[in-house]
Formats: sequence, structure tokens, C-alpha cells
Amino acid sequence: MLHTWSLSVEEQFYLVLPVLIWLLLRRRLPMVRQDATLLFGLGGASVASFALCHWLMTTGRVEAAFFLSPPRAWEFLAGGLISLRGIPALANIHFKRVICVVGLAMIVVPAVGYRDGSFFPGVGALLPCTGAVLFIWSGVTGSAPLRAVCSPLNVAGFIGRISYSLYLWHWPLFLYLRFSQPDLTVSTYQKVLLFAATIAIAYASYCFVEQPFRQRRWIVARQAVFVAAGCTSAVLLLVSAIGFSLSRPLQEAANPLHVYQDSSYPDWYRAGSCFFYRWEDFRDQACLEPALDRPNVLLWGDSLAAQYIHGLNQHLAAEGTHLLQANGAACLATIEVLSDWNERCRNLQKRIGAFFAENRPDAVVIAGKWDMHVEKVGFDEMIAILLRNISMLKSLSIPVVVVGPSPTFRSRLPAMLLRAEATGVELRSDILMVRGLFDLDRRMKESIPSSPGVEYVSILDAVCDGLRCPLILEGKVPLTFDRVHVTADGSVLISAPVASAIRNVWRIRS
Repeated sequence: MLHTWSLSVEEQFYLVLPVLIWLLLRRRLPMVRQDATLLFGLGGASVASFALCHWLMTTGRVEAAFFLSPPRAWEFLAGGLISLRGIPALANIHFKRVICVVGLAMIVVPAVGYRDGSFFPGVGALLPCTGAVLFIWSGVTGSAPLRAVCSPLNVAGFIGRISYSLYLWHWPLFLYLRFSQPDLTVSTYQKVLLFAATIAIAYASYCFVEQPFRQRRWIVARQAVFVAAGCTSAVLLLVSAIGFSLSRPLQEAANPLHVYQDSSYPDWYRAGSCFFYRWEDFRDQACLEPALDRPNVLLWGDSLAAQYIHGLNQHLAAEGTHLLQANGAACLATIEVLSDWNERCRNLQKRIGAFFAENRPDAVVIAGKWDMHVEKVGFDEMIAILLRNISMLKSLSIPVVVVGPSPTFRSRLPAMLLRAEATGVELRSDILMVRGLFDLDRRMKESIPSSPGVEYVSILDAVCDGLRCPLILEGKVPLTFDRVHVTADGSVLISAPVASAIRNVWRIRS
């Protein structure tokens, strides 16, 4: 029922809005017209809501900005403002068409172009919401022309009419199908079939549940509404209590795995200080301050570089190694400032360039989510950037270790392990792994061969047996806490070959 949070935010808005309108009209100045009062009052509330959303996003409270009603109210209000008399209607048909096309484009571009880190629902929501406002505005006046039954706009209108039922039903159906799969993933073919089934169920729900309630065909009297709601709530509570009691043994067995369901980075990743993953910069200057009396190793790259910090600290403790860390989420390790990357990554690139201008660490470890970087810049360009990094470091007489891809799963590993615990299914890593990583690892190994002062480390060769990689470690600890980022025990495991490579380049250097 996770998806119903969105419906609850919508219903909360509908409860508060009439009270807000009543207060505005009751307290308005006699010389100010009603439409002007509503326009400025609701417009001010929309601006305040957006400001709250932006503040929550920029201060690291992303969950609050996303799930709570007040920071999302501006999106509803933006559409509602169009209905006020103070907003002029569009009269020119050609201008209306231009506004319509612009609005649709502003909706479609974010729908297909936004990725993780798009600062949504803050400033990232401005584009699609403004597009929706323009689209509505373009059709406020005038009658709609007659269209064929299967015309795109009629199809869109049909989807719009059943959208509440469609949204209500789609998530449980897709979730149960996903849960029935060994690797918790759904194929494109299955998605198409399930989407068609969801449309059919949603239409039936619209006709036989939603419309009768709207038209009061089933329940007419107010008292009957409360009786029906009470009976339904009682049945739900009873079913929930039975399910809870039956699931207790499974819960106890699954508790060791359940603690890894939290998708946030553990403290030892040093997220928000030496590893920045939202829009902040380095908060701790000590991240790049070399120790004067100990060997210094720089860990450089994205979140998959940060995952080695714990394990390397464990393996290199005997050498008294001091680990420096410069990590940015989804940022390719490069000394070049790349204009087509986001500001967070450009800041990291500038910072690392300033670091090498003044410092000479004893070794540099470069790691990253290489399949993601290949998707963004292409394999050849990624390798070219890495080779330029290596050439620069060799010119400074700094040994370098390049770490290949680490085990990545098709879905969240703890969730797959919990499912196996619940159903008694034996999971095989060769089914759950992202297969393309092994080919990518081979190509990287061929393109960056080990040489004096340069080591390429294949994590997949070191910890996996062919396509079989460890899923769960001693003490029922999963290798990763999501699809790819390792747990503390996982970090110790995959860092062992990296620590050996660091010792090798030190030995060659000395």
C-alpha cells in the first residue's frame, strides 16, 4: 500500500483548501475584489509552499520534501490558480496551440530526461508543473472539436478519467508479479501484459466502484457512509492482525536481514563530508589533508569508490596508512572539468585538480560505477579519461590502482534474500547478477593493463567463481545493502585485492 501516500497528500490538500479559501474571503479587505484576494492569497501560499520544499531539499530533508503535504501543495495550487477569474483566458487560437505544444514539451522532457539527482520535487518539479499549467490554460475556453474514438487525445482523456483507479490498482499488481520472480525483476513482455490487465481492472473499478460512490447509487444516507467505513475498517484491522500473528516466525528469522533494508549510506561511507551525494560540497577539509608521518592513499571516484574506505582501513591498518577521500555520487574520476556534468561533479573535478597541484600522495585508488559511466560517455571516452588520469599521475611519480566493476545485482539484494527466506527458494547469483559487468571488466582489463606503477584490480575475478558471486556473508550479512553498494563486511571482502595491489605498487615504487 506504499503508493497510497500520494493519494493521501492529494486528499489532505482537498481538505485544507476550502478552509484556506474561506479564511481569505472572510478576512479580505472591503476594497479588494474576491478574485484578486484569492489570486494573491493562493499565489502567496503556493510561493511559500515551494520555498518550504526548496529549503527542505537543500538542507538534506529530501524525504520530508517528497512525502509531506505542505511542501507539495504548491504543485496542486499552481493548477488551481488557472481557474480564478483574475487569470485571463486565451482568445487567439494560434496562440493557444503554441501554448499547448510548449506545455506538452515541458511535461514530456522531464518525464523522459530526469534521472536520479534531478533535484525533484524542488526546482526539478517547476518544469513539468509549469508545463501542466500551460496545457490546462490552453484549453480553459472554447469547445473541444469532435475527434475519432481512437484519437490520441481521446485515449489520453480515457486514461485521465480512470487515472485514480489506475493509480490505485497498478502498484499492487506489479509488486506481486515482481515478488513472484526469483530475481525480483519483471521483463518488458510481462510489463506490457500487466499494463493491459491493469487498464481492464481499473476500468472495471471506475465503473462499478468509483462511479456508484460518486453518484450515490450504493450509499445515500450520511449515516450509512459511516457504518460502511466502520465495517470496512474493522475487517481490515482483523485481516491485518491475523497476518501479523502468522508472520511472526518469519519476521524473527528475517530480522538479521531486515536491518539492511535501509537504503541510506552507512556512516562509514562518510556521506555528506568526504563523499557528497546530493548538492553539498566537502564539509570536512580533513578529507584531503595528507598526514605528515604516514603513507597517504587517495580514494578517488564516485559512491563505488567510497565503499572501499572501511575495508581498506581494515586491511592497511598494519602499515599505518592514512586514507584520503574525494568522492561524489555519479561523478567520474577525472582531473578535467567537464562542462556537460552537473555542478556537484564539476566541483569535485576542480577540487581534485587543486589537490594534485599541491600534494603527492603515496598512491591513488580510482574506482567507480563503470557501467553507468559507459552509458553516459561511452566506453572509449571513459577509457581515454582514465588513461589521461594515469598518465598525469605517472608524470607526478604517483602509483595508481584502477579498480574494476564490483558485483551488481538486478534488484536490491536484501529484498531478494528476504523473499528467499519467505518462500524457501534457493537464490543463485548467476541469475541475480547484472551479466554485462563481466564483459565490461574483461574489456577494461584489456584496455588498462597492469604495468610498473599501475595496477588493474578485477574484483569480479577476486571474489566470484565464474558467474557465481557471494550473496550473503557470515552472520547473515548481505554483500550489498542495495543493488551495488556493499555493507561493512562486504567492504572488507572486496577491499582485500585492492589492498594487495596498493602494496604491489608501493613495492615497485620503492
